[in-house]
Amino acid sequence: MIKVLLTKWPRIHWHVFLLGFVILSCESKETNEDKTEPVNPYTDVRWRVSLTKVAKAITSNPVNPNTIYVNTYNDYVGRGGILISYDRGETWPAAMSPTIDTSTNQGAGDVQFIAVCPNDTHIVFAGGVHSSGLLRTSNGGKNWVNVLPGVDADAEAMAFNPQNPAQVFFMSYTDAGFYVSQDTGRTWQLRKLTGFGYSCTLRMHPSDPNIFVAGASKGKIIKTKDQGYNWYLVQKQVSNQSNEWPEVPAIIWDNENPNKLYATISGANGKSFSQSNNGGETWHIKDLKEGLWAAHMTKSKLVIFGGWQSTYITNDEGKNVFKIGGDETVSGYWSITSSGNRILAISSYDRSLMMVDL
Repeated sequence: MIKVLLTKWPRIHWHVFLLGFVILSCESKETNEDKTEPVNPYTDVRWRVSLTKVAKAITSNPVNPNTIYVNTYNDYVGRGGILISYDRGETWPAAMSPTIDTSTNQGAGDVQFIAVCPNDTHIVFAGGVHSSGLLRTSNGGKNWVNVLPGVDADAEAMAFNPQNPAQVFFMSYTDAGFYVSQDTGRTWQLRKLTGFGYSCTLRMHPSDPNIFVAGASKGKIIKTKDQGYNWYLVQKQVSNQSNEWPEVPAIIWDNENPNKLYATISGANGKSFSQSNNGGETWHIKDLKEGLWAAHMTKSKLVIFGGWQSTYITNDEGKNVFKIGGDETVSGYWSITSSGNRILAISSYDRSLMMVDL
């Protein structure tokens, strides 16, 4: 039997047989013209300013998400400090002021992250770069103690063990040292220098306190399965020969689906974030045409990304990623949190705290 394929019509196959029959079959071949971009449901959303003269760190109270903490520069509370809102960022009546030596240019505006203990929200931690130490308050900010002098921190570098309320974990920035506290952060022991360069972020498995992932230098994602005694490389965004110096500033671990993780990428061409579907063992890179810093998952499982220029959202586990709003006048979204349907994001370029209700 002889089969002849005519190519005059590229999407139609003509099958000609010597038996005298001509059979016409149409194949559905998707072309670029057939593809339709999904409609962005967040195009008309607009951010509004909640607070100005802010620095880089923001978080919400894990027990009462209406309570928001944000750090400011010296403009507000003399030496810089942390402001508290009890109405999801509408007003900012309360102030906490960490004691950091401003004579070495290490004021509270240098704070890169704020962490609130979920078992006792009077206990709050604050840390920053330039070896300013890890600060702790046990009375809601009236007094602060530097419990790890000389270390530095970048972005979200702390985790609390839900199975052991006294156990807290911390990853330092410059040397990627993994620290453990057995007394809710009063004292600390260095468990391991990971050896993968500096580290920006630390995340604990939602149900297994032995498993952690961290973002390290050169765009590396590292992992431990024995509570920090041994670490191994699971993802590297660029080769050793590359001139790029990407960071992994933020990692999200889905509390309801421990196989699902997201990690932002900053400073690597053609790479915006990575996504894992197997608990962080392998990662798949996606490109939004700009670097990303912040990442946050809301209670309703919306994933929000903060980039150099814009903010993004996915409501289908990364299948589609949409820009939030149109062209905005602020940029450089460093840190994000949420309270209900409200998203709050710090624009480090403009020193503004922005918020939007979705």
